[in-house]
Amino acid sequence: MFTGLRSTPGEKIVRNLGGELVDSVCDCTHLVADKVLKTIKFLCVLARGQPIVTSKWLDACRRAGRFIDASPYILCDLASEREHGFQLRRSIEKASASALLQGYKIHVTPNVKPPPWAVKDVVECSGGSTLNLMPTKAGENVVVVSCDEDAGLCVCAVRAGIPVYRKDFLVDGVLKQELLVDAKLDI
Repeated sequence: MFTGLRSTPGEKIVRNLGGELVDSVCDCTHLVADKVLKTIKFLCVLARGQPIVTSKWLDACRRAGRFIDASPYILCDLASEREHGFQLRRSIEKASASALLQGYKIHVTPNVKPPPWAVKDVVECSGGSTLNLMPTKAGENVVVVSCDEDAGLCVCAVRAGIPVYRKDFLVDGVLKQELLVDAKLDI
């Protein structure tokens, strides 16, 4: 799978080596990218602990005539990694060892960007599940992800003692592979 770059030459290499191009992040074994991105594909593949590599990996595979170990080709984007305060290689290792949101139940309000249907993929790839309706009773690992625009929708959840977080809880949390409990939304 590819994100953030033209994939035509890479697609040809994958096919020539007998690999398969997939549409679902759930079926993806490697993601090819040229930089750290906050795309749904990138976040989902990272959340699953799958390798995120540069196109140099595909070039090396082509030269070897087979798929080779991806470890030496893990994407290193120092500027983005510094900006967001994480190390991609370490985050991939952490995600492959355990699912960040295992046991979490998360409701995403309608105006969160990326939209709830996309955030659902990130939550599920991180081991959590999504709630279609706003929770009204606190429970272990039940949280709401919202935005300023939807703050009014979260009043019942707040009154019930349910934590309400900004999208950074998920997006930056997945990048860092840690729960960002300081990303609370002020309501």
